[in-house]
Amino acid sequence: MNPIVQSFVLIVALFGAQPLCGEAASAEDIQAYEAFRNQYGRSEQHGSSDYQQRLAFFIQRKSQVDAQNAKANKTWWAKVNKFTDMTDSEYRSMLGYRP
Repeated sequence: MNPIVQSFVLIVALFGAQPLCGEAASAEDIQAYEAFRNQYGRSEQHGSSDYQQRLAFFIQRKSQVDAQNAKANKTWWAKVNKFTDMTDSEYRSMLGYRP
């Protein structure tokens, strides 16, 4: 993976990782998340609290990816990847941080 994309994912994971609260997911968001789940082998049960939380993280981070890629004078591209629906604690744990 491109180091710049990795850096963006790290920044998003560390600083922008509050899930959406009280907002309904659009059909487009759910369809994108389902494609993401199929691609990365996610198995949360539909309707479970874990599914809803990960969907919220996915929507927020995909929005940030889309905003970066829509910039007219961008110097780098962002991309949805296997970390997009991770919680802060999962991501930090993966990087070796301890609680």
